[in-house]
Amino acid sequence: MKNQICAIWTLDKESNDKLEYIREALRDFNIDYEPIYGHITMVHFYDIDVDDIVNIQGNLYKINLHFM
Repeated sequence: MKNQICAIWTLDKESNDKLEYIREALRDFNIDYEPIYGHITMVHFYDIDVDDIVNIQGNLYKINLHFM
């Protein structure tokens, strides 16, 4: 299996509650729907060297500290 890395932004409780309300409405009216996930995938890398991502992340962290 190839390495995969995702950066995921999870929704807050209020947004997840609204999403569940929509799911319930779709079920109540017997409307078929694709899965609705309570997150947003910001980036998804396939076949990636994990060490490369860790190094990049570490460098970005250092850059952010420099600008704070």
